[in-house]
Formats: sequence, structure tokens, C-alpha cells
Amino acid sequence: MKRDASSYTRGGRWTFFAAIVAGIGLLAISYHLTGLYLVDLNEAKKPELMLVLLLVHGAFFGALSIGFLYGIFTVANAYIVQATRSRKRLYSAHMLNYAFKKFGDEIKRGGMVDMSDLVSLFSAWNANVARPSPA
Repeated sequence: MKRDASSYTRGGRWTFFAAIVAGIGLLAISYHLTGLYLVDLNEAKKPELMLVLLLVHGAFFGALSIGFLYGIFTVANAYIVQATRSRKRLYSAHMLNYAFKKFGDEIKRGGMVDMSDLVSLFSAWNANVARPSPA
């Protein structure tokens, strides 16, 4: 679980980095295309039609860019959420291991603590600590 958590964290960080680089690249491309569009608009025989064409083209490029970046950031967020879930599962396993070590002898000899108490402790601990992350 620890290895899974670290690999998901690394994957999420790299995906966030890729999304940031892609966003900067798309901003640079948009800036460059704006200059080209202005040249095309100034040289057009019918500037009102060219303006409509360039506005539609620009809006389409912007929508695709935003959709692409949204997809990348969504995947990166899913990586980070999965890493958090793996860590919470690991903490739960450590808590259950601690409880077994602490109360194992008493459970075996039929003392004041039995298995249902241990399960109740584990359930209460999970309900308070290992809640799902808000997405």
C-alpha cells in the first residue's frame, strides 16, 4: 500500500506538471495565433467574413484547449485522491495491527476484550479517520 501511495503521488505530480506545461504551451500558441489572425484579418478582401471565421476558429481552439486541460487536471486529481486512499488504507492496517498486538492476549484468553470489541474499535476509528476524500 505504501508503494501504491507513492507511485500514485508521483504520477499525480507528473500529471499536474504536464498539465501546467501544456497550459503554458497553449497560451503561447494562442498568443502566436492571435498575431497570425490579425495579419489575416488586415489582408482579407472581406474582413467581416474573415472576422467571423477567425472568431469561430478561436472559440473552437479555446474550447478544445480548455477541455484538454480539464481532462489532464482531472486525471491528476484522480491520482492524488487514489494516493490518499492508499495511505488511509495503510493507516487502517497499522491501526488494526496495533489493536491486535495490544489486545491479542486478552482476546485469546477470553478477557474483558473480545473480537467484537476490536471490530467496533476498528469501525469507529475508520469512521473518524479514514473518511473518503471530497472530490
